[in-house]
Amino acid sequence: MIEVFPVMVPHPQASERTTPPILYRCRRGDAKVHYPPHPLLYQVRRMGKSVLVTYASRTGTTAEIAATIGEELERHGLTAEVVGTDRAGALGGYRAVVIGSPVYMGKLLPDIRRFAGARADDLAALPVAGFVVGIPLAEPTPENRERAQSLLNEAISPTRARDVGLFAGRLDPDHLSFVQRTICTMMKAEFGDFRNEEAIRTWAAGLPAVLGLEGD
Repeated sequence: MIEVFPVMVPHPQASERTTPPILYRCRRGDAKVHYPPHPLLYQVRRMGKSVLVTYASRTGTTAEIAATIGEELERHGLTAEVVGTDRAGALGGYRAVVIGSPVYMGKLLPDIRRFAGARADDLAALPVAGFVVGIPLAEPTPENRERAQSLLNEAISPTRARDVGLFAGRLDPDHLSFVQRTICTMMKAEFGDFRNEEAIRTWAAGLPAVLGLEGD
């Protein structure tokens, strides 16, 4: 479970009469989620090996996978900030970016494209990796890997990911709309949680080397 709690943080440019903004920090294990972006956090990020793990998610499954990736990066000596693409701010203080999305109707969520388009120049200057969540693409076959790489690179173009993780997700009827449940039933889709945490952590453990941050 991700715990969300408010923390009062003084703004460095605020006057004594100004009420400090509230910074919401979410914690899942050792991974932290900070939003909205704050100048103090920006200064701290510059001093460490900070990686942004950003995601688009509809039912929360991809968000939970992103948090697991953040935890593993922290275990390997990096600072991970896990935040949705709609909450991500400027990228100037990060050393690398990891982008994730589920597959819906054969495509990644449009939030990924919007995020990449708005920060194309910043992403071009950073090492980028990504992960794709979807039961049909979960098997790491060459065909599925090529398909996932193509989906992600198309969404974040002209940026290209150095590596793309493929993970099974969770298909929970309680998190689907009536139309989505109907489609799944017609397709005889199997409901359940198919995530493999070991596979997620193994992939995340290799990211420092992939992103060029190992031993930095």
